[in-house]
Amino acid sequence: PRKDRSLWVARAGVDPVNIERAIESIRAVVRDVREHGFTTAELEGTIQLLTGRVALGMETNAGIAGVLLMIEEFGLGLDHVERYPALVGAISIDQARAAVLSQIDPDHLAVAIARPA
Repeated sequence: PRKDRSLWVARAGVDPVNIERAIESIRAVVRDVREHGFTTAELEGTIQLLTGRVALGMETNAGIAGVLLMIEEFGLGLDHVERYPALVGAISIDQARAAVLSQIDPDHLAVAIARPA
């Protein structure tokens, strides 16, 4: 998300005949998280994914520029990349669930579909 509370995105590459099924599956996952929260394994896996993505994202000039733009937009400080793993790693299961509860309503999602003609 950005300062203006822009998009939360879920992507799924599916056969066009399964589009509605995929959308409902995404809604069901969000409903389940809202009701039951995350497991420890899910949270740990997400933390690993997010921290690994930073390093991979900075392998190109465009990736470095994107990180620097984010640092500037949010006033994160030039040491943000070094601090990021600890910041993300400190997120608790309860904080992650609270974020979903406050920001994502599965019954009020805007859905965009790109598919073959």
